[in-house]
Amino acid sequence: VPQGVRITRSSTIMTPDKINIKTFEGFLGQSAVQANGYLGNYMGYGLGLLDSTIVGVFEFTSPNFDVNEWMTEEEESSTVEIEDEEPLEIIPIPTNIDFTLDSKLDKVIYDNMDIDNLTGEILIKDGAIIMKGVDFDLLGGDFGMNGSYDTKDPKHPTFSYDMDIKGMAIKDAYTTFNTVKKLAPIAKNMSGKFNTDFKIEGELDQEMMPIYSTLHGGGIIDLDKA
Repeated sequence: VPQGVRITRSSTIMTPDKINIKTFEGFLGQSAVQANGYLGNYMGYGLGLLDSTIVGVFEFTSPNFDVNEWMTEEEESSTVEIEDEEPLEIIPIPTNIDFTLDSKLDKVIYDNMDIDNLTGEILIKDGAIIMKGVDFDLLGGDFGMNGSYDTKDPKHPTFSYDMDIKGMAIKDAYTTFNTVKKLAPIAKNMSGKFNTDFKIEGELDQEMMPIYSTLHGGGIIDLDKA
């Protein structure tokens, strides 16, 4: 992969049926990771057999994982300016991977967000990433989330989120989330905090932006001293 994978320490037991990974320490791109678990059906997958899906179950940890590094190819440039940054691109999720990651990530960098203390179950299966019982801290708010990012049809990728947010600043939501800017521009001039429990789903364009005409969902927003 362009970002590079480096293994600094690994202990495995291999059989024709599966690879049991007792210890894995290394780097995915620039992100340090640790994992243990197993890989099944690795021989068929490695030989490229038709309809062969590699299966894995892992405990996955990282002190600092940079998602942005995996969303678009890095371009060489002597001068970097905000207005010239390349937009994010759709990354198809392979359909022949079936992974379950019991994850604990101390910090995640995604787009313009720094996410802290992420825990939960992340599934990679059938061309989609599915999040179950994922909790994290963002911009002073507590988030609980179930959701998915589905690229089985890479020309029409979809997403869905069921989010429970407590104690997030209204202005932070406006400056961080493009959806808030589009659907609630009044938030730019508001102060205070909010709690919300809502569901939203829709389609993404090829720059990972929501296609607003496809969005639908609902929920409740509690404003605290707005």
